[in-house]
Amino acid sequence: MEETISLPEQFPKKIKPSLAWAVIVGYTLFLGVAGFIIGQTFFWKVKYNTKNKQALMLASERLAKNPNNIDAIIGMGWAYFQNGQLNQALAEYSKAAKINPEHTGVKINMGLTYLQMGKLDLAEQEFKFVLRFEDKNITAMVNLAVVYVEQKKYDSAIEYLNKAYKYSRGNVEILYQLGRAHELKGDVAQAKYFYEEALTFDPKFEKAKGALEKINASGGQK
Repeated sequence: MEETISLPEQFPKKIKPSLAWAVIVGYTLFLGVAGFIIGQTFFWKVKYNTKNKQALMLASERLAKNPNNIDAIIGMGWAYFQNGQLNQALAEYSKAAKINPEHTGVKINMGLTYLQMGKLDLAEQEFKFVLRFEDKNITAMVNLAVVYVEQKKYDSAIEYLNKAYKYSRGNVEILYQLGRAHELKGDVAQAKYFYEEALTFDPKFEKAKGALEKINASGGQK
């Protein structure tokens, strides 16, 4: 896969582009569309910090005042996650889950961390948990689809991407992933349709552009 995504240098290993995409897009959807925002004030502050050290300090200060502050615990986990310290991130999310086992935001974070670790069965479990409580949660649907693509369960991936697209019309990343799932399944005509559809919303969208060029260069053959 030619897709590349810039990640912090501290990541201990190369991460599959599809998994990296899931995390980045998942959080974009999560913060913008999904219908719930974890620790909004904290994340806006983290967004403008250039060093994860600052994010960790901010979370530590909040936890010093209240060790059971779920938003601060999640914030600590997210800072570790961005720094590539996935085990530490998971430990923080696990603490938050003990405080509130049904907190869907915590479960999203755990799912994304398992996805980055390549623990697909555990990631699937977390995203399905979220969907039991919030059946329109786009982040859970999209990332569950990514899990299924990694497992080569393309029909299941397409099913969840189609569901997500119902609630996020014109989302070029979802359209691209629909194209990718169809292409990997061997349905090149459908893949081409979704890549072209993504480009109608964003003609400069490089991933769809590159994928479509590859299909056209091969004469539309897989």
